[in-house]
Amino acid sequence: MTRPEVETAVPSRRWMGLLPVLALVVACGDRPQDGPRWREQWELLGLAEDGSVIDARLTVGNTGLLRGQGHMRVDRWFEERAPVLYGRDVGPAEVEVSADRRRVMLGLDGLTHHAAEGEAPERITLQARDQEASAAVHAAPRFPLAEPPATRWQEGGGEWAVEALAPVADLSGWLSGGERGGLVTGRGVVLHRGGDGYPAGPRTTFVALGHDLAVGIDQHGAGLLAWGMKDGRIVELGAPETFDVNGWPRTVSFRDGPELTLRRDRARGERLPFEHLTQVEQRLLAWGGLWKVRRVVRAIGTIRWGDQEELAPALWVRVLSDAWSGGHAVLPEAPDAASSGADAPGRISRPPAAPAGAAFPPE
Repeated sequence: MTRPEVETAVPSRRWMGLLPVLALVVACGDRPQDGPRWREQWELLGLAEDGSVIDARLTVGNTGLLRGQGHMRVDRWFEERAPVLYGRDVGPAEVEVSADRRRVMLGLDGLTHHAAEGEAPERITLQARDQEASAAVHAAPRFPLAEPPATRWQEGGGEWAVEALAPVADLSGWLSGGERGGLVTGRGVVLHRGGDGYPAGPRTTFVALGHDLAVGIDQHGAGLLAWGMKDGRIVELGAPETFDVNGWPRTVSFRDGPELTLRRDRARGERLPFEHLTQVEQRLLAWGGLWKVRRVVRAIGTIRWGDQEELAPALWVRVLSDAWSGGHAVLPEAPDAASSGADAPGRISRPPAAPAGAAFPPE
């Protein structure tokens, strides 16, 4: 397994000097969740049958100037059309997180994990709506799991954890903005991560979701979570023998497990995790070396596992440090994206033009 590229495991000394200031403006309790470094994120990653990809995430944390703020981004990226980009940022008074972490609401938007009841199957529902966009996406886990695949470790002065709430799920519902988007059918995963640690280096998440075979990998710092689907059940996998966490993973293989070969598909997108911050706050993050970019690329994979082989849609997510350029992401230009503008909470905006393939892995 290729070692991750070297990055600072914890914030730089300049940023560490700011933490006492932040601690003064947030209320801290005895639990780690009350500390100024705590943050959590729920993600629904989807591969729709129309070739689009869905990248939805809800984030709640104490790292801003107000403890417990919430942020939601729901993106749907297409191959030849402008994307649907939805955003909402709310204050602590509008954030509701259940004790078991199965429900997180930001005002009327949120993610809810419904247990199976009667004839109704288990499902995780993403809901978001404003005057220009709406989303109601249901992720039905393929197999009920009492204990989902998970990993937990100490790094960067605290603890970090990742769990696959739905390691393989069937998607249904709706995600649209104006005349873009619409019906959602396909496959996906639901992930939950959080803690008060700072994992080192870039984060890489990769999933290949066939009908009978599937593989998922989430690697960040010292933590790695890998799972697969075979013979009608979910199994946890060890570390892959071949997996380049520093770049585009053309091949992934496990000892006595699955082997994948991959080629990149066309749908892709790029967003800035901290785009909701003010220019001053963004500059502070950049000054401390904490400015990030999030990239999503659709792929096509072939999974070979024992005597089984299957073609499977795949999704690659990469979150890594980047140079701050005024808080605007570099996004691929779609044929019908004639105008541009910055995202605002609850609004759709078309991406600015960018050179084809800029900042994305090669074919």
